[in-house]
Amino acid sequence: MDNIIFIAPSPPSTTSLGTQITPRAFFSRIGAANTVWLYTQAQTNPEFEFYKDKAWSGKFIDLADPETANDLNNLLTLPSTPFTAAMINTILTAPVQASEAPG
Repeated sequence: MDNIIFIAPSPPSTTSLGTQITPRAFFSRIGAANTVWLYTQAQTNPEFEFYKDKAWSGKFIDLADPETANDLNNLLTLPSTPFTAAMINTILTAPVQASEAPG
């Protein structure tokens, strides 16, 4: 576990659409297989259920919010995680597309 690299949120490379994306866009960035993994974990782990519900409960997820980065980085500490630091970096820093922005 000593080689885990935690990713901090950073401003997007384009600011025209900001840093907010819809929950649907967030899970799309995570990917289908990883979303299935999260949902499977939520069936037996209340912490995963909490994060899943938290993500869907708002109108948007702010990719620049340190709490979002912290929640994603926590996934890196799990032994069976399919997530990598590079994946989390991409989720947090890819420019927001018009189809992802809350409307």
